[in-house]
Amino acid sequence: MSFNKKIVGVVIAVLALFGITQAPSVGSVIRGSEYNATTTAAGWADHQFIGTADSIGTLGSIIIGTTDATIVELRDATSTTDIASTSIAVIAASPAIGSTMTFDYAIKRGLSVITTSSFANGKYTITFRP
Repeated sequence: MSFNKKIVGVVIAVLALFGITQAPSVGSVIRGSEYNATTTAAGWADHQFIGTADSIGTLGSIIIGTTDATIVELRDATSTTDIASTSIAVIAASPAIGSTMTFDYAIKRGLSVITTSSFANGKYTITFRP
């Protein structure tokens, strides 16, 4: 009987240790791994710099909210005028409303969104995580 109590005690200790060290989750995502999002705005016309590699980390996706004859370019850059930047993607004019473009691209420098002067509110939602 004493041996069984020791085994039960060890099993309870192991389960408690596993429960304490496991990261808490938010839905189906481990805390700290969730994506943030920002929606484009009219003030984004011409250029918008979203942040550095430390503040962005990973570009998740672009969700198309409305369509228009506007071309958008995403660049891995330290600023909107960074000449050593890398083009991530160019979204063609008039993409399908409701479509999602998944990237999961590791940002090394920063994220710059280059738009045209006719860019309007609510066109795209950009998801990212630090």
